[in-house]
Amino acid sequence: CGVGYVSPLAGMIMRSKANKRAGGLTKDTFTGTKIAMLAVTAERVYAFKAKPSGRNWKVQDQLGEWARNDLRVTATPGKLATKVVMDVVSSGDHFELEATTVGNASKEFQQPFLEALTSQS
Repeated sequence: CGVGYVSPLAGMIMRSKANKRAGGLTKDTFTGTKIAMLAVTAERVYAFKAKPSGRNWKVQDQLGEWARNDLRVTATPGKLATKVVMDVVSSGDHFELEATTVGNASKEFQQPFLEALTSQS
């Protein structure tokens, strides 16, 4: 969070609020917000903890798993990121995440992924 460079306390507060909106899929620390990586299959959506490893990502522990027909997912594009809201119908769980949609990778990967995530199987 860029605010953290100007005011570490303000940055920590903003990251904490973002983590609460993410429903615990990410974990706020003093150094930054952790990353959740999603995977979509025809039947299920999976969430994993992930962290950067050089130019790649290291996928770690599984954080959640849901049946696609139990999710209501919306994606609202912004200037630098798309807000992704996932609601689990059966449990009432609510997750608000951001998907970075800047650069060439957006057209090649993120946009098709977001379309798959938001479509009903």
